Amino acid sequence: MIAWLGDFRFKGGLFVVGTAVWGALWALFALSHNVMVSFVLMTGIGVMSAAFGVLQTTLLLMTTPEPLHGRALGIQELAIGIMPVASLTLGAFAEHYGVNTTTFVSALLLVTALIALALWTPSLLRYSGNVEVRN
Repeated sequence: MIAWLGDFRFKGGLFVVGTAVWGALWALFALSHNVMVSFVLMTGIGVMSAAFGVLQTTLLLMTTPEPLHGRALGIQELAIGIMPVASLTLGAFAEHYGVNTTTFVSALLLVTALIALALWTPSLLRYSGNVEVRN
């Protein structure tokens, strides 16, 4: 769907809002006890994950000077590389508090982080790729 949009406006807004919706759907999934509702939520989660998965790298490269692209992507890979440690931590929380609670709290933390990002960097919501992101 994002590729179909082409060079659309408000890439930053789609990233922030889409990722926040992705987190909200995860929170709802954690609360769901109905198979059909869970199935619909997981479908939405899959669709909305594109807002994060595609736009994180797109925005990173668009807002970074070209000579620094390699370094920026290296830092991104370093952040992705920490995932096994995060997974172990989440597993420990899930064992102690339950999978539903861990999923719900993690999703709420994601949504909270996105709201904070939107408040601290409002220009990101309007970012379309034409100018650098500034506060």
